[in-house]
Amino acid sequence: MKHSSFINWSFFGQVLPVRGLISLEKISKLEISFSESDLKIPTNIFIHNSQVIVKLTAPDDFHPQWLRNEVQKFCNKTVDLIGFQRGVAMNVDIISATNSRGFLNVFGSEAPVLFNYEKSLEMEKISISENFPVINCQYTTRVLEDFREAIRFPTQAGFFCYRAIEAIMQSFKNDDKESDKSSWEKMRGELGISREKIKFIKDFSDDVRHGKNGNLSLAKSGEVFMTAKEIINIYFSYLKNNYRE
Repeated sequence: MKHSSFINWSFFGQVLPVRGLISLEKISKLEISFSESDLKIPTNIFIHNSQVIVKLTAPDDFHPQWLRNEVQKFCNKTVDLIGFQRGVAMNVDIISATNSRGFLNVFGSEAPVLFNYEKSLEMEKISISENFPVINCQYTTRVLEDFREAIRFPTQAGFFCYRAIEAIMQSFKNDDKESDKSSWEKMRGELGISREKIKFIKDFSDDVRHGKNGNLSLAKSGEVFMTAKEIINIYFSYLKNNYRE
């Protein structure tokens, strides 16, 4: 695929947790390989006291949010190498970006397709007592943890969302000896969820599950998020309706 014009980008972020300060001299011989393109772009990364600057030149038709996700994934790989050597868990959060055409944006921590921007300033009204069935279920720990990780790492949304759905499946087993096949059938029947919806998410998880890079576009990640959230909400309603103290 040929691109007619390119834009200079600067991305800014930080290494978390901030108490584990790291610094790297400027690295200028790296290349980002994009999941939706065969294009490889030379990239400069500079980290000082856990503050991150990334400079690159990208095609002007690359969506800023998608580009940010790819830059963040690439930076995480660099920092993961340091964490591997140190025995420390760290990750990079790309917070803002600007380009040579005057674009300036501060990225939120939300998944845009899931977030209601009109209500973003309202106080969240969540009844803990009404959600006891969800909170008290041991399987929802995995469900919510994985969905959180999907939001944090949207390029791997398929993997994390499908694992969240698998946790729901496991909750329908009567014991450890029951087969996954039987539990999947029980889950689909009890929740009224089609095999096709679950397979849609699974199709975007398999490559990552098997150590491949995967190829999840911004648009498809949005579909994965919405489908997974629908299934999880149905499960939460099921828990509330069948709760016994």
